[in-house]
Order: sequence, then C-alpha cells, then structure tokens
Amino acid sequence: MALLGASAVKTAASFETSMTRVAGVVGKPIDQMTELNDLALKLGKETQFSAKEAAESMLGLAKSGFDEATIS
Repeated sequence: MALLGASAVKTAASFETSMTRVAGVVGKPIDQMTELNDLALKLGKETQFSAKEAAESMLGLAKSGFDEATIS
C-alpha cells in the first residue's frame, strides 16, 4: 500500500512539474494556469493519455509559439 501512495505522489509531482514548465514558457505564474491545468486533468480522465502526457503536449505547443488561449 505504501508503494501505491508513493507512486501517486511521484505522479502528481511530475504533473505539477510539467504544468510549471508550461507556465514558464507561456509567461504566466502557475496560479494563473487554472484553465490549462483543469484541461490537462480532464484529458487525463477522458482519453487514453495521462494528465502528465497532456501537460507535456501542452508544453510542446507552448515551445512552438502557441499561446495559452490557442492551447486550450
């Protein structure tokens, strides 16, 4: 049971790291990234991809010059 908890914490931290990187690229504080954060979590629930994978895709789009509004 402890391993499951540790894995969940690691996954959550990894997701948060990805979203922080997205915020940095789009030039907004992480506390203003609610829309993209919620979208990544939603995609993680409703698709075959995890929330972290969605966040990493958002990061790729942001690095390609897309702004927050276009990504969402």
